[in-house]
Amino acid sequence: MSLEPRGETINLLTQFKTVLEYKWQIVGVAIIAIAVTALAVFSITPIYRATNSIAIEYRQNNVLGVADVYETGAGANSYYATQLAVLRSRDMAEKAVTRIEWERYPDFLKSAPSIFETIKSRITDEFPELAPIFGADKSAVVELTGVALLQARINAFVAATQVEPVINTQVVKVHFLAKNPVLAMESANALAEAYIESGFEAQFEAARRATEWLNERLSGVKGRLAESESALQEFREQQNILNIGSGKSVLEAELTDNMQRLRDAERAKNQLQNTYAQIRQAGDLPYLLQQISVLVEDELVRSTKQGFLVAEQEVSQLTPRYGPKHPAMIKAQARLMEAREAFQQQLRRAAQGIRSKYQIAEKNVRSLSEAVEKTRQQIRALDRQDYSMQVLAREADANSQLYDTILKRFKEADLSGDFQTLKARVIDPAILPARPHLPNKRRALMFAAFFGALGGIGLALVRNHLDASIKTGDDLEQISGKPVFASVPEAGRRLLGGSVAKMVEDKPRSAFSEGIRTIRTGVLLSDLDKNKRRILVTSALPQEGKSSVATNLALAFAQMEKVLLVDCDLRKPNLAKYMGLKGSPVGISDMLRGDVDRKNLAVHQVAPNVDLLPVGKHLPSPGQVLTSDRFRQLLDEVSEGYDRVIIDSAPCNPVSDTLLLASHVDGVVFVVRYDSTNIKVVQTVLKKIAKSQTPVLGMVLNRVDHKRAMQSGDSYYYGDGYYS
Repeated sequence: MSLEPRGETINLLTQFKTVLEYKWQIVGVAIIAIAVTALAVFSITPIYRATNSIAIEYRQNNVLGVADVYETGAGANSYYATQLAVLRSRDMAEKAVTRIEWERYPDFLKSAPSIFETIKSRITDEFPELAPIFGADKSAVVELTGVALLQARINAFVAATQVEPVINTQVVKVHFLAKNPVLAMESANALAEAYIESGFEAQFEAARRATEWLNERLSGVKGRLAESESALQEFREQQNILNIGSGKSVLEAELTDNMQRLRDAERAKNQLQNTYAQIRQAGDLPYLLQQISVLVEDELVRSTKQGFLVAEQEVSQLTPRYGPKHPAMIKAQARLMEAREAFQQQLRRAAQGIRSKYQIAEKNVRSLSEAVEKTRQQIRALDRQDYSMQVLAREADANSQLYDTILKRFKEADLSGDFQTLKARVIDPAILPARPHLPNKRRALMFAAFFGALGGIGLALVRNHLDASIKTGDDLEQISGKPVFASVPEAGRRLLGGSVAKMVEDKPRSAFSEGIRTIRTGVLLSDLDKNKRRILVTSALPQEGKSSVATNLALAFAQMEKVLLVDCDLRKPNLAKYMGLKGSPVGISDMLRGDVDRKNLAVHQVAPNVDLLPVGKHLPSPGQVLTSDRFRQLLDEVSEGYDRVIIDSAPCNPVSDTLLLASHVDGVVFVVRYDSTNIKVVQTVLKKIAKSQTPVLGMVLNRVDHKRAMQSGDSYYYGDGYYS
């Protein structure tokens, strides 16, 4: 499994390598999918599909001729949707069903057998004696008659019909699916014929109903037309109207003239108004009247005033000369009084003239205002009469136009009942299908292969994701936090005869041997201070190859040092057998019991520079032995004289022997089996070893599949070809 953090981007190369690693499993899943699909598609009864094409034109029944006022594009869309629904309807299916001779197709209502039933049928055909085991055939069709049979056929017909609109056209494709190709062709054509005939019938029925409706409306409109025309004529007679337009023109001219005269009279009145007010205030007093400029400027007033002034001047001239009673003075005084009286009388007459003019102007304004208002009222009366007459006239005209329109449409609708326009036509009738439509075997098998491979890849990725075993040295280094000395390939399955235990000696140029030498190099590099003489080789679980690593590591060190190989797997000792010792050689147990006093009697040479200290006879309590002072003394005693001591121990996870033994060594080489040992197990055991204060010098990934290791890109593995 990938040890990258889940939040990081998926490494596509890693996933691709995973797919290559599981390629045969993926191929197997794909083959199974293809086989199952093939069994299914070759067992299914073939279904044929016949198709015809119908052109549907959008033309409304424009009986009243007003549709273009409100028609929009949405009408066409809803019309086509409606026609598709009509083609899919049960009513249309029933009309098509009645056109087909069903006696020729007795199997139409029989459902296709399932895959199980098909397989069962084939088995019982070959082996009739097995029929009772499978039971009765459940695919038999219940016999139907009458209405039930018709309804069943209609239901099946609707289910087998497919209506497909062709985008951006007025064409509709009608498909029919059936086990019989002839039935498929006949059914598709029957549905198209029924649809077209139904359109004709609907159009004829619409024309008939329109004719009836128009006939009813025509009678009503005719009556309303007569009533409206009669009302118009009666109104004209009551109002004594001959020509409203000419009468209104005369009144309008009269109104214009009177309004002009009224403006002139008001202007004259306004001109006299101030003078009239002054005269009214002055009354008959001459001295006040002669202060009014309009009166003084009067011709007669000026003339009499001139006479008065002359008479007054004459009196003034005579006064110094004559006395008051002089005849000349008396005559002059008489003329003065006469002239004064004439002047004052003329002032009064002029004032009275102004008063009369003002009163006449005021009367003229009043009379002209009344005349203008009267003319206006007469015009308003004519307008009201004209409005009422126009209302009646418009109603009469509307009824007349409606009557003419309905009469025209009535005649057209009456004719349309005999003439039918074609709104739908078959442009491509269904033909006999040459090959089955379903199942599409090639497509099904291709899909099966594709999705089978896809499913296999998915299973491989899931399996790899859930797989907690260690597959590369990089993974091992990441989860352990320790250096990885080497990824050692699988050396072989034979554990007897020493072929694996002495691989470094027997096949020194093999990849396995080179891996052991790499472990040796790692140990030496970790022991630059030359203080790690005792090396413990262990693993978490049995069958991880720790013993073969221990024996071959001892042989590798023997090429430069004198090595003692110690078998401390007190529960299942096997190094003596692996290294070729016969019988039951003496060893650790014999020395601990005191049966053997001399070290050289318990230590056996198994290769140049390699001595083996076997377990010897079985020990009842290995844990007590490993914790005893006697065992420590024995290990110190046998280690004397050797440059390197390689100790093979029991697995760490099942028993605690190795953890007890770790306190007697200088370093640990931990062996992990490729694609087997669980990550958590390794981490747990490493934590236990860490408590013993004994350093883990390095990790070894053992029994590696070289092909898979090359594909996964393990940086700790180089392959066989690298060493050959």
